[in-house]
Amino acid sequence: MASSVSRPPVTVEKVDNFQPPAASKTNGDVHGNPSSTAGNAGSSGPDSTQAQQDPNKWLADLIAHLWPYASNAIEALANDMIPDILAASRPSFVHDLKLKKFELGKARPKLTNLRVTGDTRMTGDVNIEFDFDWKSEGQALELYISVPKLPLLVSEVVPDPLEDTLALLMSLTVMCTDLWLKGTARVTLRPLLEEMPVVGGVRISLINPPDFGYDLKLGFVLETMEPLIKSWVDGVVKESVLQPYVLPEHLWIPITDDAEDVDKPEGVLHVKILNATGVPRMDLLGGCDPYLEIYVRDSQRRLTDVRKKTREPTWNESFVFAIAAPQYQELRMIMWDEDEWSPPDEIGRALLPIKELEHGKQTSKTLDFKARVEEVHEEEKAKATRMQHFAMALGRPFIKKGGTMCHLNVEVTYTPLSRKEVELVENAMRHGAEHALRQRSVQQGISPAVRELIRTGVVQLTLHNVHSKTLVSKLRTPHVKARMRVKESEKSSPLTLANRRGQAAFPAPLSVHVGLDAVEDESTMVEIIIQEKGWVGTSTVGKLEFPLATVIKRMKTKGEFHLQEGSGTAKLDLRWTRYL
Repeated sequence: MASSVSRPPVTVEKVDNFQPPAASKTNGDVHGNPSSTAGNAGSSGPDSTQAQQDPNKWLADLIAHLWPYASNAIEALANDMIPDILAASRPSFVHDLKLKKFELGKARPKLTNLRVTGDTRMTGDVNIEFDFDWKSEGQALELYISVPKLPLLVSEVVPDPLEDTLALLMSLTVMCTDLWLKGTARVTLRPLLEEMPVVGGVRISLINPPDFGYDLKLGFVLETMEPLIKSWVDGVVKESVLQPYVLPEHLWIPITDDAEDVDKPEGVLHVKILNATGVPRMDLLGGCDPYLEIYVRDSQRRLTDVRKKTREPTWNESFVFAIAAPQYQELRMIMWDEDEWSPPDEIGRALLPIKELEHGKQTSKTLDFKARVEEVHEEEKAKATRMQHFAMALGRPFIKKGGTMCHLNVEVTYTPLSRKEVELVENAMRHGAEHALRQRSVQQGISPAVRELIRTGVVQLTLHNVHSKTLVSKLRTPHVKARMRVKESEKSSPLTLANRRGQAAFPAPLSVHVGLDAVEDESTMVEIIIQEKGWVGTSTVGKLEFPLATVIKRMKTKGEFHLQEGSGTAKLDLRWTRYL
């Protein structure tokens, strides 16, 4: 089952006074031809001649009428989503971060190069792809930001009123103006029906992460940290706003009740992470604790183990990924430096397009990782004024960390699925993994990787809040984090602050990969541990345990639970999602 991206519902006003173009006829019948373009579309409407000359005119007219309503819907969605995204991604140098304004304005996107692809005899889908180009008119985004954030050890002993006063004195506004966004989108109609409403549902995806840009308006104090702030904004936009919609991820809009949103994989990608060289030290004091985040789709990210106190880490860890769109998907990797009680520092990023790999052949690659903050520093320095050069030089000691480049050695193999493996996957999607694997016909000719992907998946934890008397404090603000562990796989939440009543909220969900050994072990538990950083060290507020077998069987566990080994409660959702 596909991991579609769910978003809060948005009410869109009714659109009046627009007549869509008359039914058009593509190159042959869309039920027969694998590809057609809108360039040969005919129309019986009054603009049929012009439509034939400009195949994108009817779409441009449609956007012109729909944009005011779409703009309002997008703004409502963004104002609902952005505060949680900011809370989950707040960088370590920021004390407070709030959204003050988000507006798209009246500028409409330009849509060009409309094309229709798909062979409905094979998939039952029709894909409508087009290029888009949008530019805002003036200011679009305004953030309230206060810096610097006091180090954890300092904030633990500084009374809250004094810390709040220091933050107020350093409170400034960051404005993003002249935003632009350019890329390619796909709208998939699936499946085609023989009666109204013609299609069962609609998928909306980005073909690749779009290009984007903006101008930052900062005060002199913040100009010293402009590369750091800009690299953070870039990361938030790419990772939290755009990446969740990049193929094969998508927004799914069902039209009929029985419409199925499923991905049928075309192949399997084997990745072995070998070792890295030249990893920079990210902290002024101490060593480096590197680990890798690896993914081919946003909802299925994997983590390597953390290698402690080394700049030459060796992993020798293997991963298997299902590939649904090899012509578009990329193997993406982010190298991080772990910090126990502050957000991890990004060391650098690298990517490898799947389409560049020879089918069935193991390929050795050396990938270069360069920190985004260094790239931003070079870009901003090239166009800075003399005064801005001076400001950036003042802030350079705070953003310059270690070297600018390190290298990762990997082995990768992409193998297309055989016809027998495709049948097994389809059977598993319809009837479940256990039923599919019991069939005699699949006892031979199925690779271990496909068997593993059918049975494994992700446990996702949404921890709405934790309430405990242990977190009640009058002199300081308790620093809290959550950890989820399934056997050797573990993920920690960003640091959050409890309020005066002893409540802590966790805006970002946690996802942990569950391997085959964990699935096959009936004693495997999903452990959730709540920890507090105090004056004298780390203490456990409480913990929860759920049998993995029960989590898999129920698919979703939801409710408010009493903490074990402590006093208090936790309100949470625990969800199981198979990779296939």
